Amino acid sequence: MTIKNITDTEKMQNIAELKGILADARRRGLTFVILPIPVRLLTIDTDYQTPVRTERDLNYLTKAWDERKIGVLMGVPHDEEGLIYLVDGYGRCVASQVVNPEKYTELNVLIILDAPVDHTERKIFEAEIFASQGNNKKVTPYQKHGARQIMKDPVVLTMDVLQDEYGFVYNIVRGRRGEGVVGSYSELYKSIKRYGYEFGEFFFDIARNSGFDRKPDGYAVYILRSMRDLWRLYPENHGAIKSYLSWKLRPLDYRYLHAKANAKYELLGPGNAMTMYFEDMVVEGLALTHKRGVDNNKIVEIPS
Repeated sequence: MTIKNITDTEKMQNIAELKGILADARRRGLTFVILPIPVRLLTIDTDYQTPVRTERDLNYLTKAWDERKIGVLMGVPHDEEGLIYLVDGYGRCVASQVVNPEKYTELNVLIILDAPVDHTERKIFEAEIFASQGNNKKVTPYQKHGARQIMKDPVVLTMDVLQDEYGFVYNIVRGRRGEGVVGSYSELYKSIKRYGYEFGEFFFDIARNSGFDRKPDGYAVYILRSMRDLWRLYPENHGAIKSYLSWKLRPLDYRYLHAKANAKYELLGPGNAMTMYFEDMVVEGLALTHKRGVDNNKIVEIPS
């Protein structure tokens, strides 16, 4: 698996070898072909993929290894480097080298032969294929972030602007989050996609003003969802809610809110309990009217 620098001599050898491997398919005018490719000629573009994903999944892949399920990888040839850039199957490729590198010196790859020649267009082409793996549980929305940047996804670009302004980071492992760590990349993406930069500014301003950006779990997913519900339910009160929560939350933390919400709404589940607790705080503090209530242990919206 090639993701390190190689010498000029190795590069020239790779170019010649890959040219020979693909010669017949290209002579026949094929747009794609499945061929066994030496593992040392396989790599990834770290602009839209990251080895971290494979390292995290490697234990699962190797323990559940089944030769019949290796399947066919997918890649795009970079003739100028003599390498195949994988857009699907990188994890399986790395796992094969952990399981038995002497046995798996070659892997079957579906090679796309009609990719754009221009470097920039080819990168976008590859990123789009990688990001389209929507049904592949091993490729999470966070892992597609780099690909979506290359594709100029407006949601991702907005998230990048917010990240530059507020300095938060994304956590790709489960468990309690430290300070400044967004609890769910997917939830933030969904929120920005639906409500835009303005909601992100609302959410992160409250966190920064109240000090939640410096507290463990300050960007927890239940808080994000609660803020999103307030944004949706009380569009005419965004400014007042921001000012109020910026003050109200200062002496509190996530554990306190979690405990109080679950004590008050113990039958709703933690996520629903938190969002109702936030609405209660805002309604009481700003003398607003509830937009939702609880009926038969379910949250229901109150007709206006």
